[in-house]
Amino acid sequence: MKLNIDSLQNKEKTNLDFDLSENIQNLVFSGVEYSLVSPLHLNGKISKVGKNFLLSADVDFVILTNCGRCLVEVEYPIEYKIDAYLM
Repeated sequence: MKLNIDSLQNKEKTNLDFDLSENIQNLVFSGVEYSLVSPLHLNGKISKVGKNFLLSADVDFVILTNCGRCLVEVEYPIEYKIDAYLM
């Protein structure tokens, strides 16, 4: 996923709202590979703060994993928020 922030660097805008989705088949986290059964979705805003940027975004997607109790394959939704200061 790429987000064009030229309008922020050129001072045309002070913030930029975005809503991005991308189909990703696999994701590796802590050495474990997960299959995604939905697009990776990011919705948020990036703002210019001095020479740097402030990113605030909500992330959601669904992975295919095994149930910890019965080991049957299940779809598990993941949702989290990212707040980052980018330099």
